[in-house]
Amino acid sequence: MTPQDFIAKWGAPNGVPGPAYALNEEQGAQSHFLDLCELLWAWTASPIW
Repeated sequence: MTPQDFIAKWGAPNGVPGPAYALNEEQGAQSHFLDLCELLWAWTASPIW
């Protein structure tokens, strides 16, 4: 995952929300964490790529 992919999914680049932007904290926590780990090349308990 590139920084641009992460921002497109979780942020609101140019004022246009990504698909995960509207999730509440409980709905998006695990997915956000796994995407962040993938972005930073961090180890997780289960391989995601």
